[in-house]
Amino acid sequence: MEDDPITAAVRRTSQQYFEQVSERTTLSCGYAYTNPAYPHVPGCNFIGEVMLDEDTPDPVATVGAFFHSRGVECYQWVPAAIQDDDEVARLVEPLGFRRRLRRVFVMPDVPLGEEAAKGTLRIVGGRAMRRAYTAVVHARSEELPQRTREIQPAVRAELAAELARVQLERLDDPQYDAFVALRGDEPVGVISVYQVGSIGRLCDLYVVPHHRRQRVATALLRFAIGTARRWSLRPICMQAAADNRPALALLERAGFDEASAITTFTRPEVVEVGE
Repeated sequence: MEDDPITAAVRRTSQQYFEQVSERTTLSCGYAYTNPAYPHVPGCNFIGEVMLDEDTPDPVATVGAFFHSRGVECYQWVPAAIQDDDEVARLVEPLGFRRRLRRVFVMPDVPLGEEAAKGTLRIVGGRAMRRAYTAVVHARSEELPQRTREIQPAVRAELAAELARVQLERLDDPQYDAFVALRGDEPVGVISVYQVGSIGRLCDLYVVPHHRRQRVATALLRFAIGTARRWSLRPICMQAAADNRPALALLERAGFDEASAITTFTRPEVVEVGE
């Protein structure tokens, strides 16, 4: 079954997002994304738009051989819109991959109203305030590997360092506009607006732990939505892991409508990083 227009827009922007930092190679069963410079980052090393047919008698061997040739591991399989998810499940779940859902959301054309974060909050461009943006990126990169026990302790520091470098590399893309929230002189959160054609994709939302539950995330979302609207981007879309209840509640409060979901099959140690 084909995607609805909003989910199709999220898939399109995701492809561009991953190509910011990874090389895309067409295999007989999908698009392989790889970057040996970031061997521990799942979003840099996976296979997307997976299509299974008789032309690929052993997709697992095909994918395994390709990733081995690049010196990295494949962390995720993402089925194409018209691919039966259960067929992919039968192929990769015996290998330890787990089915996960990412909920897809769209912002309707309704007024945002007024709602401020508690305390004084400024939101400025990440390129202009690179030091402040980098501070939040490092906090995010240090926290994410702690969210699953499946990651070996020896790998956590390497993954954290790679996640930070990946995120800072994205600032070089003119389509990717990052913003950092400041409370006084302290950087407390980030968000990005990614432009792909006329699509506005909001991504990489993060608030440092001791500033959560103070409406910082809401303020960042509202700022990003307003920015995308000023730039005449439509649709304005976002996604969140289906098991991330705080993120889902935040998007609902911000006025987003749920459109659909995208299935992924991931290794146990994979953590969602906010794309």
